[in-house]
Amino acid sequence: MINKNWKKMLGMVATLGVVTTGLAACGNSEDKESSDGASGKTKITFWAAPNPTQYKYWQDMAKEFEKENENITVEVSQMKESPSSEATIQSAVASNTTPTISENITRSFAAQLADSKAIIPVNDLEHYDDIISERSMDESIKGWAFGDGSNYVIPVYSNPILLGWRTDILAEAGVDKAPTTYTETLDAAKKLKEKYPDKLLWGKSDGDLTDTTAWLRWFDFFPLYDAASDGNAYVTDGEFVADEAAFTNVLTFASDLAEEKMVQIGAATDPFENGDAVMTVLGPWNFANWAEKYPELNY
Repeated sequence: MINKNWKKMLGMVATLGVVTTGLAACGNSEDKESSDGASGKTKITFWAAPNPTQYKYWQDMAKEFEKENENITVEVSQMKESPSSEATIQSAVASNTTPTISENITRSFAAQLADSKAIIPVNDLEHYDDIISERSMDESIKGWAFGDGSNYVIPVYSNPILLGWRTDILAEAGVDKAPTTYTETLDAAKKLKEKYPDKLLWGKSDGDLTDTTAWLRWFDFFPLYDAASDGNAYVTDGEFVADEAAFTNVLTFASDLAEEKMVQIGAATDPFENGDAVMTVLGPWNFANWAEKYPELNY
């Protein structure tokens, strides 16, 4: 029987996919589980997301796992995020230096890796069904199946992507609450422009709205589309089913802000934090970063 800690680790580690050493010719996870020198221990390499909190978490998990599995060594390292996590993994695949397991792989990117035979179906792993059952994922995992019917990703956590507002600056411009509609947002933008001609409504550090890097859409278009379409899917059973009206509304909104010159074009350093912009799209990691870099910011 597989050790329960290992079950938990497998279920947790495969956050966004299991990456193997192999390309098409050697897509077997055992290829990467090598002997660790003279000790004779099996060595597993794991890439944590480029987030200090997660890196520390997985280091602790690895130590606990090794206590229960003395014949296995788990080497945890933080994956590089420059120019992107995806580029780091692609380079590893090309150079045959991939880890045994990695997190921080989105489902869409996992589909490309699966097509390239760079990852293996997690449902082929021993005790996969036990993991799904123990985590009560029997229904939710169905939506993660790929076109071939296999699962290459085990989702572990979700990051809520929300809008952050500088309500202090909005108040100075005569806006007493954070906007909740496109109309309210455009009205707030006009008041902001009147009070502070040099400030922007929307700004962010990690690539502006003209940057075509695919993963950046999770932090501009996708959240707005999800809200406008009430969570409508993009593809169902291989068919494109996106909400055309929601697409049009989101892009029209972005166009309206651009016409008012209220969105960031070009690189900027922490425009929201510095008060150069009053709105940004954020994830839960922002709060830890703010606590360290901008302790004066209040919720």
